Amino acid sequence: MNRIVGGVRLEHLADRELQSMGNAAPGEDHRNRERTRTAMRILSLRTLRLVVSPTALGLGLCLLWMYTLFFNASVYLNADNPAQLRGSVLTVSYLLIAVLRLVSAVFPHRIDGILASRAAPAGIAAATTTGTLFCALAAFNGAISVPVLWIGILLVAVGSTLLVTEWGRVFATHGSEQIGAETLSAHMLATLLFPLSLLLNPVLVVVLMVCCPAGSVALLYLRSKREPPASRTGAATPGKTPLSGVIKFSVGGGIFVLLLTAAPSSLFSSTASIGGSFVFGIVWWLAAACSLAIVALSSQLARRFRVGYVYRSVVVTLIFGYVVSLFGGIAAENLAAVIAVGYLCFQIILWAALANYAGDSEASPITVFGFGTGVYQIFALLGALLLGGISSIPGAPAVDMTAYLVLSISAYVLVYMFLLPERDVLALTDHADVPHGHASLELVCQEFGKGHGLSQRQIEVLTLAARGHNQIRIQQELFLAPGTVNTHMYNIYRKLNIHSHQELIALVEREKARVDAEGE
Repeated sequence: MNRIVGGVRLEHLADRELQSMGNAAPGEDHRNRERTRTAMRILSLRTLRLVVSPTALGLGLCLLWMYTLFFNASVYLNADNPAQLRGSVLTVSYLLIAVLRLVSAVFPHRIDGILASRAAPAGIAAATTTGTLFCALAAFNGAISVPVLWIGILLVAVGSTLLVTEWGRVFATHGSEQIGAETLSAHMLATLLFPLSLLLNPVLVVVLMVCCPAGSVALLYLRSKREPPASRTGAATPGKTPLSGVIKFSVGGGIFVLLLTAAPSSLFSSTASIGGSFVFGIVWWLAAACSLAIVALSSQLARRFRVGYVYRSVVVTLIFGYVVSLFGGIAAENLAAVIAVGYLCFQIILWAALANYAGDSEASPITVFGFGTGVYQIFALLGALLLGGISSIPGAPAVDMTAYLVLSISAYVLVYMFLLPERDVLALTDHADVPHGHASLELVCQEFGKGHGLSQRQIEVLTLAARGHNQIRIQQELFLAPGTVNTHMYNIYRKLNIHSHQELIALVEREKARVDAEGE
């Protein structure tokens, strides 16, 4: 996947240009601008190649299939299938998929044996397409709707679990920036195309849903023939407790999603009443555009394409939107778009975090994705059922919008500050693209810094300084004041008993060479 230009990878050329720009002496503004343009052209070509890659397209088709299957009412409803049936189907579907993913996390070796068999591609394609057709048949023929519908849902749950697991294993072999670009591209593809399915007649919707999983399976196994599975085993963190980060992330992110899916139903019913599918599609597209803007802004601030930086931006966006809505400054459809932005961004962060953790952890990718997506799915289901369960209790008061907004804002702040701080999300989603058999620079600096008594923030500064970044660049990357960076550098030099930036780089390079030699 890494394009070579004159024997040097594209990202190395870009990093070299940006580094030389950061270390340039005053008075070289024109040369700096030229280096910036060169670096941006290189990064743009690389990002475009990742965005249109078969991997991003394959996952995007899988997500589009699941969005359309679960959220398009024409799949389940007809004159003989009341609206209550759709609620039951969605509830059971979410619960069944969550259970199957958790089971796959407990028995990864058995799932791996199933996926390694020659019949796996045909089996996954048959389960997903047949399940989809059964759901459609139940909608179009009320006489056989109920039994056929539940058989279809079971096949869909099994097929989607295996398909998502396979794509998770593929993403786990990629580097951090590649995961970020392809994850964003896949979710944007599904999000932009999904509203179109709401405008199609039911027959075309069924055709679309049959083609999507079949195309996803085809891209998955065509890719495996062209590119043998890679590994990032060398980047695994020694002693890292398997699933420790995933548990924390899944619970913290799950609380966010629970509150997003627990939004009062009146909010979305009012949105639907002012324009039906068309307005819902506009809200969904607006959410996609805002999510893309959040990712672009976060990446620009970080000067690198890293999905982990989206976390801070989306939390700020949610809190700001809720606060404005609390004081009556935002309409219902706009608040619905804010909620959709949060849900979509957390889906992107979830996939990127699990893919990075699966690549760096000693745990099986099947276990990581099974547990992470399973727990996430349960929280989403709990959020969807929460208000419905409260409203069904005799004598229970109606859930007030103000109470929902205040509770959500408080929970977002507490989760962000204590349960799932930004640093933990960055640790899960941002790792170097490490060659097989070599330790990452982040890992070397982490262990080396701990051994010399450096604080966590000093280790972050050490890592950037070891990459050749000057103090201005470190200040921009970590959002620190110039005096703070100077203090950290002074303490790092003192603890490592060195006196210059070049000594620091040489010291870390020697330590990395030693760790790599031991790993071989």
